[in-house]
Amino acid sequence: VFRRAGYTLLLASTSNEKDVELGLLRGFAQRRVEGVMMTMSDEADIELAEAIAGAPMPIVLIDRELLQNVDRVMADHRSGAEQAIEHLASLGHTRIGMIVGDPAAYPSRSRIAGWSRTTLRTSSIAVRTASSSDASSSGPSGRSSSKCMTDSVAPASRGCLTATIRPLPSRPVPR
Repeated sequence: VFRRAGYTLLLASTSNEKDVELGLLRGFAQRRVEGVMMTMSDEADIELAEAIAGAPMPIVLIDRELLQNVDRVMADHRSGAEQAIEHLASLGHTRIGMIVGDPAAYPSRSRIAGWSRTTLRTSSIAVRTASSSDASSSGPSGRSSSKCMTDSVAPASRGCLTATIRPLPSRPVPR
């Protein structure tokens, strides 16, 4: 599709390393690429934000919300998490686990918000959430997060958060 339209697609992985992101932005600018779609390792990093805002080519951020002056495309992770938990609860599941990446990143923040909102509406569900500090749900961090889900007592030192949801008094909950 790209080639027929006269474009070449370049794909790069930064492993969420700011220096790699900055280097790629400089390299893309030197090669005069026509546009970049990217995520950011840290939405709050001023140097990276300035490099993106000052880039000579258009940039579209994927699933990042804090830079208001840059075009972006967002997925509705909050609604997705809500629907997933509601679906599992409707099937009779009473223990639900969720592993998220860096809790400071928009996708994880949104999923946690969906989890929180849904568990307030849903009674009698024990929910366990584990976050991975290296922003990866694979490899050693993913295994550690998965172990948190199955431990009967999850030590806080391993990043596991648990919550047992009890029925709330009857009152309307806004959707």
